[in-house]
Amino acid sequence: MTRADTGAAVAMGGSGTAASPFTAEGLSIVINGAPSAGDRMLVQPTRTAVAGMSVILRQPEEVAAAAPLLTSAANANTGNASIDAGMLADSAAWVRGDYTLSFTNATTWQVTDSTNAVVATGGYSAGAPIVFNGVQVAVSGTPAAGDSFQIKDNASGTGDNRNALQIAALLTRPVLNGGTVSLGDNVGRLVSNIGVQTSQAQSGRDAQQIVMNDANSAISSVAGVNLDEEAANLMRFQQAYQAAAKVIGVANALFQSLLDATR
Repeated sequence: MTRADTGAAVAMGGSGTAASPFTAEGLSIVINGAPSAGDRMLVQPTRTAVAGMSVILRQPEEVAAAAPLLTSAANANTGNASIDAGMLADSAAWVRGDYTLSFTNATTWQVTDSTNAVVATGGYSAGAPIVFNGVQVAVSGTPAAGDSFQIKDNASGTGDNRNALQIAALLTRPVLNGGTVSLGDNVGRLVSNIGVQTSQAQSGRDAQQIVMNDANSAISSVAGVNLDEEAANLMRFQQAYQAAAKVIGVANALFQSLLDATR
């Protein structure tokens, strides 16, 4: 494998099969069929990355800006436990409805639905996820026996923009390059690289323009015609011709005088 722009060799691993694909520059490549000697393939992994993108939502109210769950602690709780905002661990398994998470003691919890039917039970560990019907919440702190928390279906989503905030947070969250670079940082690097390459291209163009101008001047100095110099030469040749004509005229007059004297 070589880079198309520079021709530099790219280190590869694997054998190109499904069990052992070629690996290079973060890519995994499987070759199907039987290639022949001299066959070449152009790999452009991001060429059609946005080909299938299109605008689906055109009205702001169609954006699912609200989180699907609302959680709260009962006012009568006596422990110091708190519950997080909750999330959908499995949207396909989500059973919409309102639930109550209650503690029968400091180490045991149960979840009941709106009919008081027990949906799930388990042992409590601070910060450990509690999962039921596709919903996941986490409680931290020390609950007391009888403490409870409400987990409600946020069907209307009024006044809730948690999804929008999480989407906005993706710009600064490290999700690229092995979880070390954010989208915002990557865009900044891309813009910076484009700026540097553009500046280098402009500098190269200006330098080549100077070289071309010097070459044209050198050619003109050897093969070009200087009109002022040629005009001066014409005047010099004209004066020389006139002087030669006068010499010839004087010689002719002297010759005639000699002829007249000898008659």
